[in-house]
Amino acid sequence: MNSIKRAEYAENLKQHAISATSIALLTHKNPDGDGLAAALALKKIFSAFGIKSDIILENECPQRYDFINGSENTLVFNKSMKYEMAILLDCHERSRLGSCSQILENTSEIYTIDHHQERILIEHAHNWLNSNATSAGEIIWNMFEKEIRKIDSEEDKKYIASALYTTILNDTDNFANNNTNGKTFRMCAGLTEIGLNPGDIQKKFICGKTVSEMKLIAKVLSTIDQPSKEIIYIDSTLEMLNSLGLTQESTAKMAKLLKGTKGVEVIVYFREAAENTYRLSLRSDSVDVNRIAGNYGGGGHTRAAGCEIRGNLLEVKSMIFENIKEQL
Repeated sequence: MNSIKRAEYAENLKQHAISATSIALLTHKNPDGDGLAAALALKKIFSAFGIKSDIILENECPQRYDFINGSENTLVFNKSMKYEMAILLDCHERSRLGSCSQILENTSEIYTIDHHQERILIEHAHNWLNSNATSAGEIIWNMFEKEIRKIDSEEDKKYIASALYTTILNDTDNFANNNTNGKTFRMCAGLTEIGLNPGDIQKKFICGKTVSEMKLIAKVLSTIDQPSKEIIYIDSTLEMLNSLGLTQESTAKMAKLLKGTKGVEVIVYFREAAENTYRLSLRSDSVDVNRIAGNYGGGGHTRAAGCEIRGNLLEVKSMIFENIKEQL
């Protein structure tokens, strides 16, 4: 994207934020390590500018983000909330906000910062979409690197670096995806220069699993199903979670367990979200899974996407199989 236009967008965003009486930072429902960590980083950057902002989530912040103080820096949405300005991170569609979309009804300024492929834009919003970026966090760094480096507090800079590094780890699958490139590593080098400890974030974000979570992984891997040589499935049920005293939070990143399986072109993880409702995570290095997910109202990226489908597990598997075969 044009760096001059990006600088203009960032400056307009900053000036609107300075003049706004109240600011809501939003991300998609079921927040992940990109949208949420990018919001946490931007909140801290704004604080350095003397700008107050609130991160609003549909539900309680997942505990796995406590290492970057997620819970203490977020609020749970309620209908009485009203904000003059809203900034959407890792999302540019109203429908992906869940109940938090109601906040947009009373805002006078809406900004979106996203790296997903363009879908349904919010009317009158100021959009910065760059599908070539690894993450929303990368876009935040490119917009505000100079300002971040000038922050006086070393502690604040280290926090911002840790949050932005989390966005990279999340959306590159720990540097394993094809979206990892020279810009990715140059950004990470910059983050280490302002205080990032990569090993510490790796340990807390990627490796920090409980014994119960490891048992869940074993259960999920035991469900491996291969309907054709190019396709592989895994699934989890609510009963699995309940038996181990876990929540849906513990199912994050299950699809990557099968990454690199020889001969496999498409990985699908079926997560039971409710009775006869499954959330799917699709991964591929060769097939446009964004197109497949789009058939069910979902989306994401060419190589990583998700959607939700109603039906029993066998029905859902059969439905998605036919769509995948059309793409192979």
